[in-house]
Amino acid sequence: MALLAINDINDAAKVGATISALASLGSIIVGVFSIWKHQTYTRTVDSFTYMHNAQHGYLGFYGHAMLLSLPLVLLIWAILTFTVSILVYAMKDVNGVNTIHSASAWVIIGIFVVLLGAVIAVLYTFSIIWKFQHKFWIIGHWKLPWTRRRTRDNVSEVEARTL
Repeated sequence: MALLAINDINDAAKVGATISALASLGSIIVGVFSIWKHQTYTRTVDSFTYMHNAQHGYLGFYGHAMLLSLPLVLLIWAILTFTVSILVYAMKDVNGVNTIHSASAWVIIGIFVVLLGAVIAVLYTFSIIWKFQHKFWIIGHWKLPWTRRRTRDNVSEVEARTL
């Protein structure tokens, strides 16, 4: 909201900051409401009733899942629109007459590019880690070749004589 208080901010940055503030408020409101409604029913019977009502509700499981993911989605949109509004505000001085403002704009853009590269590297790394885990994780047990339990069913005849 402090970004809106700047006098010479352009309209695109104002729109981005306003959307960011509204998405942040929506994320907080929906998240707090969801936590408040879900904390009161913690017994096993309540969970079965909850799942039955979610399945047979107007939106079904998929709609229910979308509603439960709404706080995170709104938070991501708030972050993205705030980032865009900061970049739009910084880019207005890139070709300016004043070299100090131009240099500071390029520094902000450079920091953004470095942080964007770090975020992409982290997301890529975690996506590889999760692919590796899902490839070898089966029903709660690691099924790597060197951790398999040796039984008479999966050993050769020579090895079976020594068991």
